[in-house]
Amino acid sequence: SWAYGSSTSLYERHPVTSVPAGEPIADCFAIVSRQNSSIMCLADGVNWGVKASLAARAAVHGSIQYLNQALFSWPIGSTTDVFVALLRSFHAAHNMILQEEGMLTTLTAAVVLPLVTTNRYVVCACNVGDSLAYVYSPKYGVREITQGSHDLHRMRDMRDALGALGPVDGQNPELGNLTCSMTEVEPGDIIFLTSDGVSDNLDPVVGKFTGLPTVEAHQRHKLTLLRTEDLLRNGVSGDGPAVSTAQDVVMLLMDFVTRLTAAKRRILEDVELYQEAGGGPLSKGEQRARRKDVCAKLAMVPGKLDHATVVAYTVGNSHT
Repeated sequence: SWAYGSSTSLYERHPVTSVPAGEPIADCFAIVSRQNSSIMCLADGVNWGVKASLAARAAVHGSIQYLNQALFSWPIGSTTDVFVALLRSFHAAHNMILQEEGMLTTLTAAVVLPLVTTNRYVVCACNVGDSLAYVYSPKYGVREITQGSHDLHRMRDMRDALGALGPVDGQNPELGNLTCSMTEVEPGDIIFLTSDGVSDNLDPVVGKFTGLPTVEAHQRHKLTLLRTEDLLRNGVSGDGPAVSTAQDVVMLLMDFVTRLTAAKRRILEDVELYQEAGGGPLSKGEQRARRKDVCAKLAMVPGKLDHATVVAYTVGNSHT
């Protein structure tokens, strides 16, 4: 499939009640594809809860509804027109969050359109927060479209989304890292957007892929891109085959982050964190003490538990 997306939770299930932590999933995505173009949106509700999930859904709905109307109702003459539409769509997204009384969310929107030159396409992206956009080129590897939205030379605090739509300050969003980005792409390139539940788990430090004693921030970014490229070219096993469709990219990345975080889930799904060996319930204090002991174990195993989402589109004019 040339347009595809998927969302999952990497959080553990309560071993006694089987209720997943962090419900509902606060990530949301949408994709509208035509014969030679695509509009993609991904939002990651900040923190947990119904209001975070609502914010993400409202943002995606507001943005994609505006873009779908604006980009295809009248002629688009330049990439400037596209960026104007993208920024207005973020305004629509923010207003939709306020209207629906949601909380905060990241938002990344990318528009793929054909250029005047035959067989050349452009991706125009706009993002706020830490949901990122990438290109996988079979020829050149993986590059991040949205890299201007975060400082490559500063170690990232993974608890800080850097920016958000929704009522951050009264009715105002936090647009500190709002960024417009553009790159040219070719037929066969695959554009994909990820929530930080995916991008952070591709980080060599989070994934514990690197044996290096210390890694500089900019090296982390480069290694993340190389790790992602290796995954897309060679698969989880390392034996390939390389991905060839948007669906391949989504399924591979989702499979990878699910496997990477499995050990963390297993530790947290230990029934003895919640009840005595004989089956009796633990006191809240004892539960806390046992969970504290678990922190050291968690630090030893790779990955970050989060909601994880990828949406992807294969560039080309051969779609039917």
